[in-house]
Amino acid sequence: MGNKDMAEQLNKYFGSVCTKEGTNNLPEILGDRGSIGREELKGIHISQEMVLGKLLGLKADKSPGPDGLHPRVLKEVALEIVDALECSVDSGSVPVDWRVANVTPLFKKGGREKTGNYRPVRLTSEVGKMLESIIKDVIATHLESNYMIDQSQHGFM
Repeated sequence: MGNKDMAEQLNKYFGSVCTKEGTNNLPEILGDRGSIGREELKGIHISQEMVLGKLLGLKADKSPGPDGLHPRVLKEVALEIVDALECSVDSGSVPVDWRVANVTPLFKKGGREKTGNYRPVRLTSEVGKMLESIIKDVIATHLESNYMIDQSQHGFM
C-alpha cells in the first residue's frame, strides 16, 4: 500500500472512531436550581492574571501549533492575547486558526498495515488550548463555589 493510500485509510479510520456528539440527547438537570447559594453563571470574564498564569505554564521548547505561534512568542505578546481571548468570548466565536488541528498517526503495536494499530495525535493551537482551559477553570470554580456539584460526583473535576 502506498503512502497516499495509507493516509486515506487512516483518515477514514480516524473519522469513523471520532464521533461528534449531538445536543438532542442532553441529560435533564434534576433538583432545585433556585436554591440559596446557587448563582447562575452570567458570563465569562478573562483577566490578565488568568492568561499570564496560563502563559507561565507554557513550555517554551514546545512546538508551535498549526497556527505557527510558538509558545515563546506567546509569552512576549501576553497583553494582546488577553484582548484576543476576551473578544472571542464576548463574540461567542473562535477563530478558525484556533480550531484547526494537525493529526498524525502514532503507531501502537502489531502490523503496520492495519489502521486499527494507530492512534491519532493532534497538534492544536496553544491559544485555543489556553482559551479552553480558562473557560473550564471559570466554569469549575463557579460550580464548586456555588455548591452545584453533587457529593456523588467525583473523578473528573
